[in-house]
Amino acid sequence: MGTADTLPVRRNEVIGVLSLATDFAIGQPLGYGLRSAVASVGLARAMRLGEQIATEAYYHGLLRYCGCTAETDKLNALFGDKIAIRKNFSTIDPADGPEFVRVLMSHVGPARTDHPPLQHGDENFMNVVGQTVAVFSAHCEVAARIGARLGLPENVQNNLRQLYERWDGHGFPNHVVGEAIAPAVRIVLVVQDALALLDIMPIERVGPVIAGRSGGPYDPAVVAAFLPVMQRLLAPVTDEAAWSAAMAFDTAEDAVLSEEQIDAVCDVIADFVDLKSPLIAGHSRAVAALVDDAARAARMSDAARAEMRRAALWHDIGYIAIGGTARFDTAEGSERSRLHPYFAGRMVPRAPGLAAVGSIIAEHHERLDGSGFHRGVRASDLPAKGRLLAVAEAYQNLVEDRPFRVTLTPAQAGARLREEVKRGTLDGEAVAAVLEAAGQGKRGKKVPFVAGLTAREVDVLQHVARGATTKEIGVSLGLSPKTVDNHIQSIYGKLGLKTRGGATLFAMEHGLLRPGQN
Repeated sequence: MGTADTLPVRRNEVIGVLSLATDFAIGQPLGYGLRSAVASVGLARAMRLGEQIATEAYYHGLLRYCGCTAETDKLNALFGDKIAIRKNFSTIDPADGPEFVRVLMSHVGPARTDHPPLQHGDENFMNVVGQTVAVFSAHCEVAARIGARLGLPENVQNNLRQLYERWDGHGFPNHVVGEAIAPAVRIVLVVQDALALLDIMPIERVGPVIAGRSGGPYDPAVVAAFLPVMQRLLAPVTDEAAWSAAMAFDTAEDAVLSEEQIDAVCDVIADFVDLKSPLIAGHSRAVAALVDDAARAARMSDAARAEMRRAALWHDIGYIAIGGTARFDTAEGSERSRLHPYFAGRMVPRAPGLAAVGSIIAEHHERLDGSGFHRGVRASDLPAKGRLLAVAEAYQNLVEDRPFRVTLTPAQAGARLREEVKRGTLDGEAVAAVLEAAGQGKRGKKVPFVAGLTAREVDVLQHVARGATTKEIGVSLGLSPKTVDNHIQSIYGKLGLKTRGGATLFAMEHGLLRPGQN
């Protein structure tokens, strides 16, 4: 619901931006998810499956990879760059042994120079395969949870749990076979694989590849219906045209969002971003909480505060486009990392109701003297909202743990910000408001425990979300590995989850992770 000064925000616009982010995250051209959603609707209609299946195909096409940020750190540890291997895997049939081994070996070697060379079928190789499947299974669990939080129907959520299933039963996580796989899932699998192939070969070669996989990963009936209309459904379009076509699909779930619903979906985006690494779990929510209090201290209006809070929740979405561990590797990743506001600008403003939020995001690393990025603008071009978010984000980064620098106390961070004011890089009024909001080391309210978790289980969950091993958690908390494992199993049981990605998302959803404030 928009105010007199803003445009309304629709649910499918937010989902569309999320889809663009996943395009970057899986190494596909911008608009890949949008195009697949539109084409999948067209195929469902060509098969006369009814509008319910067409609607499910629409959302599955947009959101199939929305869980892809879960446990990215594990894939990066295995392969060096999760985006690159996801892109390569999208063009092969993983059940084709030689092709699977070729792609796996081409990525895993350079990334694991400290490990013994991989030999097909040996214990080390099977361990890599097992870890990879486990991570992709977490994507299903997280994707379904995101679908639920976006307010989408239960059928859509269930479909997202099947995103890696195959017609022949050789998929995962549950090895579902044939018609037990949802029709929308079967349709989108064919369409998205065809689009991925189209990125590396002419359309004349795509058809035979798809036909050759009929009865394997693909439902033969879907393949038979798709091939005659493939060229029409996959006709080249710009990503702007793909956006327009996808947003034109109207469903009951895509009504204009209320202010409360906008806040809720912004929380979803924040958690989607922060799942990329245990090091930043909860970062976006922490910046949002800080900037909200700072905006109040700066006596901003309620509408301005809401806009600031939403911008803070979205501010790091551009990092989804940064491969490998660039965010934390200052030696080789700093230049790529500096592009993340640019990538955010490619996505967020597509939704008219979020254009103002996108403008603030674009400014969160700019500095008054022009030394910031990505545009290097100066004070005269930096409005108050951008200045405030820049300071809040800078403060929060300083007090959070990072492996490449010393973590500052709140008092030290405050002193650092005041130095930046003297240098002419940060706005003095914005710094004063953020430091007032931060309380300079005053402890916040204790977080109430949810789902029946004990205080010790919350301690363990925080470590799990940070990517710590059972042994590391035991050393940190003074517990035996067996006790830690018992706590972890109890946590998963209480949350009804099976993966670290799902548990991390739950912890962020319920405010159990506050970086720099533990």
